[in-house]
Order: sequence, then C-alpha cells, then structure tokens
Amino acid sequence: MRSVAPTSMVSLTGWLFADLLLALAMVFLASSTPGTPAKRALATATVTATATATRTPTLTAVAATRATPMRVPSVSPVATSTRAPVPTATSTRTPKPTATPKRAAVSARTSVPTATPTRTPTPTAIPKRAIVAGVEQRMHEIDIHTDPVALLSTDGLARDTARAALRTALRARLAPLLRTRRPGFVILFGYLNDPGGGNRLAEETTKQIKRVFPHQFRSAVLRPFHYITADLAQQGVVELDIYLLTR
Repeated sequence: MRSVAPTSMVSLTGWLFADLLLALAMVFLASSTPGTPAKRALATATVTATATATRTPTLTAVAATRATPMRVPSVSPVATSTRAPVPTATSTRTPKPTATPKRAAVSARTSVPTATPTRTPTPTAIPKRAIVAGVEQRMHEIDIHTDPVALLSTDGLARDTARAALRTALRARLAPLLRTRRPGFVILFGYLNDPGGGNRLAEETTKQIKRVFPHQFRSAVLRPFHYITADLAQQGVVELDIYLLTR
C-alpha cells in the first residue's frame, strides 16, 4: 500500500469537517424552510448523498494511514433565526379616578340653617303708683307748759325732772290726736324773752316728742323756732302747730 503524506492527511481532515459543516447546514435549512413534503424529502436525500459521497474517501484515507492525532477546534454552526418578530404590546395606562377631598365634600353638603335662640323678653313689672300723702291745710295748735329754767339748767337732776314732766304733758295732749292720724309737718315756737333760749326750748321739746312717739313722727318734718314775749305768764310755753297728713 502507498503511504500517505502528512500534508494530505491534514487537507483531508479539513475537507471532512467542511463537509460535515455543510451537511449540518443543509439539514438545518431543510428542517426550518417551509415547503411541501416532496421538497423536504428531496433536500434530505441530497444532503445524505452529499455526505455519503464525501465521507467515503475521507474514511479510507484515515484508515490507511496511522498519523498522530491532532486537536481540531470544533466549529459550532451559526443558526439563523427565522422567527417572526413578536409584536410588543403597548401598555395603555388607565388613569385612576381622582379622589374628591373631604373638605370639598363637606362644603358641597346642603347647609342646615342654625336655629337662633330667640330671647323671650321678661315682662317688666309695672310698679304701683306711690301714693303721695298730702298735708291738710287745717292746723292743729297745741300749747305745752314747761319749766324753762329747770329744762335749760345745767343741773342734771333738775333737767331730768323737767324732761320727764315734759314727756308726760306731750303724751297727754298728743295721744288723742295721733290715735288714728299721722303728722306731716310740725312747727314749734319756744316762748321766752330771749331768742336763743326760745330756740333751745323748742329743740328740747322736739327731742322729747320723737322719744315719746318714735313711729308717728318718724317721717314728719319738725322745725323749731322762737317767739319773744315779755309776758311772764307765757314764758316757758311751747306752741305746736301740727299739720296732719291727708287720709
């Protein structure tokens, strides 16, 4: 048998891988190319025949010669993608309903009228008409005899005795008049030959009247005056001009 040179083995090995790559490409194209079954069978037979015819001398050459094995990088077939592009779905964003704020909802409510409390006026009590008592025009004149020397004395015992006698005389003369009536205005005249002594005598009589009749003369008006006289019989007399209130 003839020996095969190393150069021929390298070239045969390259042709072998080239044929294998071609066969794989044809198989891939035949399986991915659309068509009728007859066309597919024809393509498959062609690939098979080509692979068989090409593979025979390569195998013979390898078997005839014992050569040192060499690492040949494997070549992966590049697959061509024939897939139709998948349409990209465009997402349509549905707008969310806007929430109405609470304040707007409250303001949209029908306003309920607030009842205003009506202040009921308190009836004013009509005061009763004050009855103003008048004074009678008629004058009641009463004379009271006193001891002017003892009543105006600085001696306490004599003065107290004269005051007690004056109160007794006032009670006896005025009680009948004031039993059912009340005095409104009283004018007092102290009879003396001295104006100052006459006033003092009338003032002392005024004090004793209020002491004997505190309620009857509480609202009465009393005015003390003097009356000058030289008559000794009239000196020490206190004249009371009383004007009673009308009924």
